[in-house]
Amino acid sequence: MKAVLFVVALCALVAVTYGALSEELLSRMMEKVVSVAEECQKETGASQDDMKELLEKKPPSTHEGKCVVSCVGKKLGMGTEDGYADIEGTKKALEGVKAEDEEAYNKLVQAAEQCKDEVPYNEDHCISSAEFAICAQKKVKEIGIEFPFL
Repeated sequence: MKAVLFVVALCALVAVTYGALSEELLSRMMEKVVSVAEECQKETGASQDDMKELLEKKPPSTHEGKCVVSCVGKKLGMGTEDGYADIEGTKKALEGVKAEDEEAYNKLVQAAEQCKDEVPYNEDHCISSAEFAICAQKKVKEIGIEFPFL
């Protein structure tokens, strides 16, 4: 979303790649992420301003916003309890992307692997997840992929 954006980095995780992904897949992924993000907002006590930041692709500025990133990653199976990326979970979460555009899938997985190696451990899973999401957002932009949020 260290998952979120594969999310949320990120997220995340709804990817639009060269217009190659179908509207149906993007819609399904977006529905899932939005539903999970709403659950996570309630669980973390994040404010509407926190959620607005995330939707505007801004790094979360509050601890609660960072915890939304962690929560979404965990619920999507892309993050571990300690805020680190779960690469196998990320691969599974991106199976729909792989079916439609294997090159985009490979780039997303590569970005996740790079960020997992680059982002230092933080005992606070919310901070780890947010830092991973920022890294993932940067990496996917470098390789030509845009996330609808985060």
